[in-house]
Amino acid sequence: MMKINHDDFLSVAKIAAILGENGFDFKPEYFLALSPDTAENIMVHVQSGPIQARISLPVTENTMGDKGFCLPRNECVRFLGASNSDTVSIQVDDRIARIRSGRSSMKAVTISIDSFPLAAPIGDTLLSTEVDATTLQAALALAVVGNNGVAESLGVYFHPYLGDLHIYSTDGKIFSHSAIKMDTLKTDGGKHEDAAVVPIKTAQSLLKAFKHFDVERIQIHFTENDLIFSDVGNTWNIHTQKVAHPKPVAWDRMLNAESVTLCTILDNEAMTESLDISTSISSDKQNVVTLKVAEDNILSLFMNNDRGESKSEFEVETHSPYQTFTPSAPVYAFLGFCRKHGNNGVFHLGRLDMSNSNPLKLSYDDDDRFVASPSMIIAPYNG
Repeated sequence: MMKINHDDFLSVAKIAAILGENGFDFKPEYFLALSPDTAENIMVHVQSGPIQARISLPVTENTMGDKGFCLPRNECVRFLGASNSDTVSIQVDDRIARIRSGRSSMKAVTISIDSFPLAAPIGDTLLSTEVDATTLQAALALAVVGNNGVAESLGVYFHPYLGDLHIYSTDGKIFSHSAIKMDTLKTDGGKHEDAAVVPIKTAQSLLKAFKHFDVERIQIHFTENDLIFSDVGNTWNIHTQKVAHPKPVAWDRMLNAESVTLCTILDNEAMTESLDISTSISSDKQNVVTLKVAEDNILSLFMNNDRGESKSEFEVETHSPYQTFTPSAPVYAFLGFCRKHGNNGVFHLGRLDMSNSNPLKLSYDDDDRFVASPSMIIAPYNG
């Protein structure tokens, strides 16, 4: 018999569901494994493709001995979410797990823990660093902004360089970038200026999972094959397999390109409303609009096609008049990012002077985070 606080177990099961796969089959990726750890805790393990995780979970009673067991992950989440009690009790006999919460109970067929690849503790690392958890979440949110599924994502790049952790992504057209100050905890003496890359879906799962962890700092560990995230006390860690042969991205060329500020936008909602109006003539989500920054502090958005035309405008602070064409999807995404992570929706619209194009640059917070979106000529930015 094992007894666990209901809310603690539900919280861990939800994180496991985020990191795992949907569906059901008698394979490890659809289960969570519970293995002995200490007298007061058990370790919950998740395995799903490029992600492995282990999360410490306190127990109020445990007479199960030193043998672990597995539970169907999504079924546990649904049962725990629907039930309401202070304590959950678990009994596993042979292949059958019995879970009781108050007057509610569930019986489920399980799998042997011997077939489950348990996540290992953090071992030798090439580089270990620590960053602010809120800033890391914002960087991941920005990294997925430009990856709207239209072009092929190259993944999310974690690039330690000269005291900053640069987190960037591109789908070959749209480029997102953040820089985070990092505290180096451990290094093997190497320079470690190569980027570690994880798939975009992995980054999306990490972003969702981090929201459930109540921590101020997150540690990032670079190993030969993995990128590992953990809390300071190492009560949880998430192992993510790195992309074996990532495509090089000329991130520093984007970062160091000459930038011209076109205007400062003080009203996020006005920009969103103007985009909605200007794209209303088309049902295509991949709209391209004409964007004009005028000398009289007006930004106008305009679209026309065989159905007609639509136009909207609002007040901005003009710095350099300009007119261009731009896809609306990354602008919408960046506006959403600013609402969640920005400074009251105030951001800057600019352009980059590059040899093959003049992409729009949407930024805030002294340009340490920005999105570069194609304009005029849609050209790849991956070197």
